[in-house]
Parts: sequence; C-alpha cells; structure tokens
Amino acid sequence: GDIVNRFRLERRILARLNHPFIARIFDGGVSEDGLLYFVMEHIPGIPLDEYLHKINPNLEARLQLFREICSAVSFAHQNLVVHSDIKSSNILIMEDGIPKLLDFGISQVLDPEQRELALEHDSKVAALTPAYASPEQLRGLSLSTASDIYSMGVLLYEMICGRHPYEVDRAN
Repeated sequence: GDIVNRFRLERRILARLNHPFIARIFDGGVSEDGLLYFVMEHIPGIPLDEYLHKINPNLEARLQLFREICSAVSFAHQNLVVHSDIKSSNILIMEDGIPKLLDFGISQVLDPEQRELALEHDSKVAALTPAYASPEQLRGLSLSTASDIYSMGVLLYEMICGRHPYEVDRAN
C-alpha cells in the first residue's frame, strides 16, 4: 500500500540524481517475498569521519572535500529533493578521495505534485539523527533545503574541528 507507493516514488526520484558525488540507484522493486529492495552502485569507501581520522588531510583538502559534498547536496536540491539525514556516516570516501553521498531513504520530496504523497508518509516516520538535525526537524515541522544546509554546517564544523558543535542529550 502506502509503503510500496512511497518506495516507488523514492526510486523514481533517486534514479534522476545522476551526479558524480551521489551514489547511483540503478533499480528497485518488490521481491517475490514482498520485500522492497534497491539495486545501488557499490561504493568501496569508508565513512567521512573515519576517512578524516585515518588520512588527516590538511585544511585545504578538507574544504575541497566539503565543496564536493556541497555540490552533491545542491544537485539534490535542484532536483527538488531534501536529503534530511546528512551526516558523516552517510558520506563514503572512496580510495581516490572522491566522496559519495548516500542513504536518501528518508529524503523529502519538494515537487508539489508529489508533496502530498511524501507528506502522507513522512508524518508517520520521524527518522533523523539528532546530532545533525535542524531545529525544525527536531520539532517535527516541515522541512526545506534550509534543513540540509543546517546539517551541512554541523558537518563542516565536525570536519574542521574534529567534534560536534554541541553536546546532544540522547535521553531528551
């Protein structure tokens, strides 16, 4: 029902996100057992935070990497998609240093024709990562590209300083 329709919508959206820094979705469907699946590009990489700790690139290299991630997020926004869960573990860095943004699983659709279906689903699912979530996400309000930009600011702080900009009370 609703989940399968949302899955099909997500698959169509993700299929159009053809960008060098976004993990590609090739196909998806429903298995004979009724399980939903995506066929996705294999990314032989490590999470951004692990990469930064292991390689310890200089400031210029960190900023270049951030610009590349910004390029991917901007492209998603141009295609009317808000990622809504940008965090270091959703960005894999390949051996050649190329970043790949992935996990658009809780992305928000900004296309007015698709918005109603997206809102119908998103009111039932409140998946987010508190340490990166924007204030409007934490309050359960409508999201916009500004929500991703907030998360990108948290990510930049983490990339430069090696820690989050604030403590997150996981109990609250």
